[in-house]
Amino acid sequence: MTNGAHSVKLKGDDLTVTLPGFSEREDIATVYHDQDGHPRRQQRILYAALGLCLPKLGGGLDAYEAADLDPVKYGGRFYSSCMADGHKRAELITAAVSCFSLICESLFPREEEVSTAETFTGAQGAVPS
Repeated sequence: MTNGAHSVKLKGDDLTVTLPGFSEREDIATVYHDQDGHPRRQQRILYAALGLCLPKLGGGLDAYEAADLDPVKYGGRFYSSCMADGHKRAELITAAVSCFSLICESLFPREEEVSTAETFTGAQGAVPS
């Protein structure tokens, strides 16, 4: 992350991550959870997260819609395209996990992030220190 912007490294280049719209992020998070017990399908969803976060590389929303808004199908197509383009698997999965984490954190912020953003103090009834 540089200057508040997130990036991933592919083929030696730092690529700026752009979070997709809320519904696409929600698709990624919920479908990943629904595929519990199906690691291959979950892996494709991780690649869908990467493709949606790198719209210039992954085709963005148009490519996602062309895959019937199916993160598994879109992720598989995106992964195949990246492999054909000479990307390394290890680099792709590292970047995909990073994007998936950013997507989930944007949907389900941690308590301390919410507290800071809303300038909350401690929990009600908590004894001040």
